[in-house]
Amino acid sequence: MINDKITLLQYLSKIFDVDYLNQKLSMDLVGLLRQNMTYQGIHASLIYYQEVKHKKLTIEYGISVVKFIYNEAKQYYQDLWNKKDRLNNQKLNAKIKTVYIVLTPSCNINTVDMSLL
Repeated sequence: MINDKITLLQYLSKIFDVDYLNQKLSMDLVGLLRQNMTYQGIHASLIYYQEVKHKKLTIEYGISVVKFIYNEAKQYYQDLWNKKDRLNNQKLNAKIKTVYIVLTPSCNINTVDMSLL
């Protein structure tokens, strides 16, 4: 949890180009945490908002947008996780069949019955 907080604060510092959180950002963050949002969830929501939705955050409006997109972002990441999980399961369940055909001088490739493979 402490790492999640540090990661979020570093992200906020980077996107707003500030060394510390101003009063608006601090109040927004406290408000979101009081609504049972996590540091990791807030961070993921901000990434979703900027990189998936291609929206711009401004320091004037802070991070209050998170309360409107938190569940949407959570669903987005859950869907991604489920797709990744399904793909991994498909890879595990895929059966690879290796067929070796040995051709002898008297064998013609045209006479090999491929339906038997």
